[in-house]
Amino acid sequence: MAGNKEVPRVQNPPSGDGHHVTHRFMTATELAKREARQNAYDAMLKRQDAFERSRGGSQKKAESVRAGCVFAKSCNLPDAIIDY
Repeated sequence: MAGNKEVPRVQNPPSGDGHHVTHRFMTATELAKREARQNAYDAMLKRQDAFERSRGGSQKKAESVRAGCVFAKSCNLPDAIIDY
């Protein structure tokens, strides 16, 4: 059993009353499908990374100078009254 520690386990379909869940090791075909999906995902991430680098990465825009004031009124005052 020491060699099976690398193999992922999957749930068996429910049987009986459904409260007792059993697991089994993945078969060779399931492992091959899983590896193919993982390779496709890794290839997609590489393509996405290459595309982002080709677009120039994340270029930061120059921030404009913000000047001004902030107006805040007391919550206790009605909406029409500003100067208290």
